[in-house]
Amino acid sequence: MKNAKTIGSAILLIALAAVWVWQVREQTLLARRPFPSAMAALDARDVAGLVARLKDADPGSRRIAAYGIGIVAKTTGTAATLEEAIEPLTAALTDPDPLVRRGAANGIGLIALKSGDRARFERAVRPLGEVTKDPDAFVAAHAARALERIGTPSARAIAGAYRRRENIPAEAPLVPEEGVVEAPPESE
Repeated sequence: MKNAKTIGSAILLIALAAVWVWQVREQTLLARRPFPSAMAALDARDVAGLVARLKDADPGSRRIAAYGIGIVAKTTGTAATLEEAIEPLTAALTDPDPLVRRGAANGIGLIALKSGDRARFERAVRPLGEVTKDPDAFVAAHAARALERIGTPSARAIAGAYRRRENIPAEAPLVPEEGVVEAPPESE
């Protein structure tokens, strides 16, 4: 068992290093560019390591962690393994890096899609509501989409207010190409 944990930790570190190298090399990322295959290989066993990296001093590590949790939520994670990430992702909504905030909102929304207990996300609704006023339009849109995915009455009310404020019709997606997990673009 100890060897399995060591191997799992090594795989996580290799995947994170691969993404970091990829980010450093690419100076002109397009916002819709997919993650490298190392990130796509993340699974539910990696959630605890990614959650720990949300507190890293390096914004690039925090960004990778937030997006990595979203990838796990979208692919292999179960609601039970992912729900431990809700509180740390909610805290990451106040990160100084807008790409970490965007990844955190995206992760919360993707976890909400897998969870049968939407009420569990009620503690994230108010912080997400504040993020819908973020000066970065993409961060605000991802927060509103997360609120729609949570789907509780209070979350839907805040998401609806965002749509009205931004003049976005109810049938229009809040984020282009709905359902695609985006690679984090280079920050300015």
